[in-house]
Amino acid sequence: MARTGTESRRTVPNESEKTASVTTAAKAKLIAAGYCGSQFRQNATLSVLLVLICLTLFTPGCSAPKGSESFVRSTDAVGGEYRFTLDMSDSLATYDLSFYTRIDCGEEEFASMPDTIHIKLVYTSPTGRRHVEYTHILRDRWDRGTRFSKEYDVPYRIKSVPAEFGTWEMSASISDESRFKGLRGLGVKIHKNTKNPD
Repeated sequence: MARTGTESRRTVPNESEKTASVTTAAKAKLIAAGYCGSQFRQNATLSVLLVLICLTLFTPGCSAPKGSESFVRSTDAVGGEYRFTLDMSDSLATYDLSFYTRIDCGEEEFASMPDTIHIKLVYTSPTGRRHVEYTHILRDRWDRGTRFSKEYDVPYRIKSVPAEFGTWEMSASISDESRFKGLRGLGVKIHKNTKNPD
């Protein structure tokens, strides 16, 4: 029997059309994969750069500090002694020592003071041995000053090698300290100079 009316027909792709469709889909997948891979690599690179920047900005240096200082106010002196602890434990180093202080007073009172501040130093080595030395600060050899204040920073030992390496104790006492009104105390700076081993 013959069919009447309009008959809908479903088009079936031939083999060449199928191959073209598969090829197009594969290319699309490859393009998408390549894009994603590129984005991933860019993001990874940016992450690494950010980490390196943060490490550079916030990571402290690995080397130990080469200097330290300590100041004892005149009101904190024990029995008229200014006491300090000196770390000289590095056997591959020499050490610079200096004293610093400040005198606050008017010009007239300053001029009436003795011209020299005499200091007695008593060292105690890591093994308990005691050694006495004397040094001084010249009143008029201040480093920074105004009409009402004078600041001193006086080198004492340059590239010194201690008799024993380790932690030393040092006490300092000032002769006739009461005659230096306005003396705020005494401080010590120690700086380590690293030597090259033989």
